[in-house]
Amino acid sequence: MTTTFEKPTLKDFPAASASGEATVSLSKAGKALTVQIPDSDISPYSSVHLTLGAASKPPEWTGNLEPMMVNKTPETHPDDFEVAELRKGVTLTVPGDTLKAFSGRLVELRYTFTYESGGADTSKPLNVRFKA
Repeated sequence: MTTTFEKPTLKDFPAASASGEATVSLSKAGKALTVQIPDSDISPYSSVHLTLGAASKPPEWTGNLEPMMVNKTPETHPDDFEVAELRKGVTLTVPGDTLKAFSGRLVELRYTFTYESGGADTSKPLNVRFKA
């Protein structure tokens, strides 16, 4: 069964309440756009990545996979370093050079969780308009 997760949010660029669309000024975004992934009840053995692209088409950009498991060592977590723990408050970035390719366009920003089993679940889209 496929699960659809809540939309991502953008640090420093809130979505308008009426349209649900976020407008990103490329000059204000600078070197990277920070995307916040809502906390979800998923397996800590999963990974997450971002995608950008036009609606109902394959993504034009796909970010790197990031593990959802807390990186534990005996030094940092002496009592439970062998227990898998899900990361909370995850943020990912879209590089500024990548954003330039979307200047003047309205695209969908999503995140996708991929699982060890090979399955994947995608978030609802956040419509983002990029302006120079």
